[in-house]
Formats: sequence, structure tokens, C-alpha cells
Amino acid sequence: MTNTNLLLGLVRASGLTCKDVADKAKMSPNTFSIKANNGREFTAGEISKIAKVLNLTMDDVEAIFFADDVE
Repeated sequence: MTNTNLLLGLVRASGLTCKDVADKAKMSPNTFSIKANNGREFTAGEISKIAKVLNLTMDDVEAIFFADDVE
């Protein structure tokens, strides 16, 4: 399960938009939105690209993309 709040907070903090991140990660903005909102899971390749775009640490990646329980 994706921690949507944490992901979107880090997108905002980066100064990028969700569309910018999606474009840089070679995803459509619609796909990014669906996956960010837990409509489907991100693939390992997508996670890797997003992590590079946002300069995420491994702890960030784990907290965002591998959250067991999100409030």
C-alpha cells in the first residue's frame, strides 16, 4: 500500500508537480495518480524511477511504497 500523503508531501517539497514526476519517471500523469492513490500498485521499475526523480532515501522508499497500514 502506498502512503499517499507522504508521497505527495515529498513531491510538493521537491518543487515539482505530480505531472513533472510522472513525466520524468516515464509514466502518464493519470497512471501516477491512480497508483499514488492506491488504485493499483507501483512496479519496482516505477518505484526506482520515482526514487531517483525525488532523490528518495531507502527509508523514504520503504515508508512510501511498502507501508503496511496507512491512516
